[in-house]
Amino acid sequence: MARPAKRPIDCHGPRLGQRPKTIVGIVSADRHLSLTLPPDFPMGAAEVIVLSDAPAPSTDDALVSPQASDLDALFESLKTLPPSGRTIEEIDRQVAEERDSWER
Repeated sequence: MARPAKRPIDCHGPRLGQRPKTIVGIVSADRHLSLTLPPDFPMGAAEVIVLSDAPAPSTDDALVSPQASDLDALFESLKTLPPSGRTIEEIDRQVAEERDSWER
């Protein structure tokens, strides 16, 4: 007699005694989420799983290939910083000292 095929275990489905409920909410700019459950939903501990409709921005792409506009913004922000008070000669001396300290 053939054995029935084993059914995969759903690790992400409701656990014994849990009642799943889908509710749509809005995540605000400050990353807060507010939900109102129906009156018949039981009080007590609950597990919340958040699924976004929008894809998350990839930070890897930005790190690998910065955009020219990003660099322009950086250079503009550097112009707003107060001067360090050091002369070009002092800075060059510090750079030379640092290079001399490297192991070769």
